[in-house]
Amino acid sequence: MKCLIIDDDVLMVHILEELLSEVDFVELAGTANNAKEAISFLHNHDVDLIFLDIEMPEINGIEFLQIFARNSVPVIIVSSHKEYAFDAFEYNVIDYLLKPIDRNRLLKALGRARQNGNNHTITRESSENFYIKVNSSYQSVFFDKILYVESLGDYISVVLEDRKITVHSTLKKIEQKLPERDFLRVHNSFIVRLDKIEKYEDNFITIRKALIPVSRSHKMLLNQKLNIL
Repeated sequence: MKCLIIDDDVLMVHILEELLSEVDFVELAGTANNAKEAISFLHNHDVDLIFLDIEMPEINGIEFLQIFARNSVPVIIVSSHKEYAFDAFEYNVIDYLLKPIDRNRLLKALGRARQNGNNHTITRESSENFYIKVNSSYQSVFFDKILYVESLGDYISVVLEDRKITVHSTLKKIEQKLPERDFLRVHNSFIVRLDKIEKYEDNFITIRKALIPVSRSHKMLLNQKLNIL
């Protein structure tokens, strides 16, 4: 199992790393000092299990569980405080371990996670959303709300059904986060959501009155995706 540790206590992270290194079916995929780092990590890596602290700056453990409530990746809470247990189990966490960690309790929790979590992995294809950093906060963007994405030099504009988000990034970077089954790059400057296409004529696509160019190099793949005769 590939694991991610999310904890702002550096010593605790080190102790947990040492304990996990003794378990042959566990592989440490990474560590994060806070929830924001974890969110970024999870959208670029697959994991099978998360070890999550509760009291962390900005986004605490319970808020993190709320953000990822739609994902079924198993979570083991590691906390110094008992009082959060009820709230945590509302999100179907695998176990709630109190610090300092007891090795035998950890092994029991890992065994439970191994049994229940074989098919519970966060992947780009199974996620329903991703997060975009706007100024000092992270905004959730659901895939099914995206109409298209446009490159604007050093920026990209993510056009949603109800709003537009412009951030400093590249089209290539966001393309890596989008499910291939639903999105296609149709031009060097545009990625579209296929089921939002209203009209396709000559070398242009129409989505909500926006006229989007289709380059010759992308036209054949677009025809295949749209199942055009």
